[in-house]
Amino acid sequence: MAWLSVSVTPIRFSAVPREASWRENMTVALLGAWTVAGLFLDGWAHENLAALETVFTPWHAVLYSGLFATIVVYGWMVARRRLGGLPGREAIPPGYALGLAGLALFAVGGLADLLWHGAFGIERSLDALLSPPHLVMLVGALLALTSPLRAAWLSRQQDDGVPNFWRFLPVVVVAALASAATGFFFMYLSVFTGSDVSDGRVGWSLSAASRLSSQRLGIASIVITNAILFAPVFFLMRRWVLPGGTFLLMFATTAVLLAGVREMAHWHAVVAALAGALLVEILHGTLQPSLGRPQRFRVFAATAPLVFWAVYFSVSHAVRGVVWSAELTFGVWIWTGLSGLALSLLVLPPAMPEPRQSA
Repeated sequence: MAWLSVSVTPIRFSAVPREASWRENMTVALLGAWTVAGLFLDGWAHENLAALETVFTPWHAVLYSGLFATIVVYGWMVARRRLGGLPGREAIPPGYALGLAGLALFAVGGLADLLWHGAFGIERSLDALLSPPHLVMLVGALLALTSPLRAAWLSRQQDDGVPNFWRFLPVVVVAALASAATGFFFMYLSVFTGSDVSDGRVGWSLSAASRLSSQRLGIASIVITNAILFAPVFFLMRRWVLPGGTFLLMFATTAVLLAGVREMAHWHAVVAALAGALLVEILHGTLQPSLGRPQRFRVFAATAPLVFWAVYFSVSHAVRGVVWSAELTFGVWIWTGLSGLALSLLVLPPAMPEPRQSA
């Protein structure tokens, strides 16, 4: 009865490299853009539409659908590697384990948010930005969003020379989105949105000479915006020699998205950000700072903010006028450079002395 025997060949899946591919990283980066777009659409709706009394809105649909799509892609990435023969945790690409934890944390925050709304109602203004469930969701989303950056950080494929911008694009995109999302939760202290306090919008400008509260808000907004813009790029410089276009893409993303929440009411700040980013690109190309050139790294970290904010003050003077005192104007400008230098010391600490050898 040999003729009745059936030969069954088991299905074999081709081996999949453990490291995430450029396409996978780029897919996660684009899904991050989808999610962050939902965040900013929701912010726009709260700023410009009538009071929202429900969490079931089109803006939330964009936000949560982006996170759901990210979960699906994460699952597919792990499943491919499991089917390719990688067991257990080995199937999780390097850099993505924290992303999986972030997705779980976001889910916990989302559930807590529903309970919070039931107990305290729908948050508005500063309450929404400082709501504990929202901050938990922010941390979870950032962990999930930045997996391509961690994956590239752990990879040795781009260790030599300046990475190609196209190959580096997933890293730049997720870093820009993370910076913009962080800026969203500090929009009450941002030069791209102005500032609001409590339930009433209190704007500030460089042309407000008499109101001490406005001046304080202005100083704080410049210092905070400076940190949100430059801290991520200094962090990236700890690992890579950044290709041209990095500063422009990162600064433009944060500026345009934040200004869009207030329907470009502070459009001049966006213009200044784009022009300032171009000058920072030129400065970076001239100095070519890197981990192996710590002194140039320090010089760039101190002077890049000065260049950027000099453009901002100039554009503000041309468009709206600057009537702050010379001490206030130049003092806060110098603080941006000093804070940039301080950030460089955190990112690239001075070398430790060699330990003494015992006799």
